[in-house]
Amino acid sequence: MLPHPYCTLCTKHMETTEHLFLLCKWTKKIWTDPRLQINSTPSNITRFDRWLLEVFEKSDILPEKEQIAAVLWNIWKARNDSIFRGKTPQPTAMVDLALAQQVKFSRWQSKEGQKPINRNLPTRWKPPEQGKLKLNVDASWSPGDFSGSAAGILRDSSGTVANGFVVPIRALSPQHAKALALLQGLKFLNQTEATHMGLGVVQSSGWTVESDSSNSVDAVMGQAESSWDIKAIIEQCKEELLFIKSVKGVAVTVEHCLREANRAADWLANSHRSKNLPG
Repeated sequence: MLPHPYCTLCTKHMETTEHLFLLCKWTKKIWTDPRLQINSTPSNITRFDRWLLEVFEKSDILPEKEQIAAVLWNIWKARNDSIFRGKTPQPTAMVDLALAQQVKFSRWQSKEGQKPINRNLPTRWKPPEQGKLKLNVDASWSPGDFSGSAAGILRDSSGTVANGFVVPIRALSPQHAKALALLQGLKFLNQTEATHMGLGVVQSSGWTVESDSSNSVDAVMGQAESSWDIKAIIEQCKEELLFIKSVKGVAVTVEHCLREANRAADWLANSHRSKNLPG
């Protein structure tokens, strides 16, 4: 039996990341609990990762980051318990458990004598090794009309931009858009010739492709199963990788990076979707 694409908690809406963790009727009861007091509406949520960054930036007036992380983890766990064990989620009990876990973690951290994490420490893009190239890919997506843009920036070990691409896409969710961006990036590498970039080292060296979508990266590298909505895209990505290796003779690695290290590709995708790229 094929899994249906609807939310297993409300069975009324598509189970996107944003719906499951933020917008589902059941999930909203968790975030609006007096101990959390986080209100979310479809109008102010476009992408889950952006919502998370905005919440973290307001940490002085909202729950601690560890509490939010614990709540998100327990939402995912409750979702799976509902599917595989038939358990009915209890929002109040969920918040109780998440807060208890956060307290336990704080006590453990205190006993271990760990130094506070510098949350303002920037994570920058790291250049590839000498003689290699790195392609960073990202996507920008609009939930209203399912339109978006995929973009990629190819740079060498000195950080110099060697090439790049930007294309319009249509996607069902942010995760779908990210997977399409990765696929477009691999297709771009397949169509790229070293002579077009003036870099003779490309074909005898290696390429790295970075994406801030851990789901897509893990699935392409065979470290995790892909979800139903991006399964076909992941298979196409694997075919592109095989073609690059067998025909071009170039070793390509696909790696996950933090969003902070992917800002250039993110800016390019957002600018293209909003039609703000210079002519």
